[in-house]
Amino acid sequence: FHLLEFLRVLFRSYVADTYNQKIKKIGLDGTVTVLAPSEGFTNPYGVAVGADGTVYVADTFNHQIKKISAGTVLTGTAPTTAGTHNVTLTANDGNGGTATQSFTITVKGKPTVTVSEATAITANGATLNGAITADGGATITERGFIYAKTTDDATPTLAEVNGTTVVKVTLTGTIGSIAKTIENLEANTAYNFVVYATNKVGTSYGIVKNFETVSVLSVEDIIFSGLKVYPNPVRNTLHIKGQRTIDKITITNLLGQKIIERKNDTISLEIDFSNLKSGLYLLKVQAENKSKVYKIYKRN
Repeated sequence: FHLLEFLRVLFRSYVADTYNQKIKKIGLDGTVTVLAPSEGFTNPYGVAVGADGTVYVADTFNHQIKKISAGTVLTGTAPTTAGTHNVTLTANDGNGGTATQSFTITVKGKPTVTVSEATAITANGATLNGAITADGGATITERGFIYAKTTDDATPTLAEVNGTTVVKVTLTGTIGSIAKTIENLEANTAYNFVVYATNKVGTSYGIVKNFETVSVLSVEDIIFSGLKVYPNPVRNTLHIKGQRTIDKITITNLLGQKIIERKNDTISLEIDFSNLKSGLYLLKVQAENKSKVYKIYKRN
């Protein structure tokens, strides 16, 4: 409708559909009635209804007040869901005469969106994923993601975006998959995010997804992350294999007495435990000026 003027009378809304040159009545049940005047309108605007149901219309550019009898009407049901619909109107002249006319109308709706799990999660970043699967029959004007720490906002929306605790990232385009890598997140922290898309009808949000950034690794964790020491417990030969050069290993007992010490310049080596007594030993591995201690159990 254009330049709508509503007047609620007798549980109905009377509408001056100005640029379509029509007066329409909408019931509470969604029934649309097009009032049929004896003469055409030119930009009708004001609407009034008498006690007997007669409708009076200010026919703007004809400089007239026109009266429409309540008896002559067109009736039909207005579609409420987005999409293309076939509609049939029935005219009743109030004297038993009727006529019908069918036509197609398109109802626009909000976009349809879906959300997928976050990927490529690190200590300080993650990739958010989703899709806009339908535009609702109207052009997508904005789409993207909204995210926040779980402790700050469990269900982030556009109304809550502030650029600090609740952040929006927009992406160009319309229908299709979307993904965005976000950075500068806090390590070991839970976050929530949603996909959103907006057209002239409104904004749709996907379900809330969450992810948790990983902990920050220390230098020692990085150096020794690929190191393998096996078997443990050991009976004869202990194998030590890493991804970085092992500079030195030292084995002591629980009294702190040094049992074995060996310098090395490869990523792996083997230690003979066959002559050691059963019990618990401490293996100290040194690499790149860092060290890490492992507990090794010798069995018979």
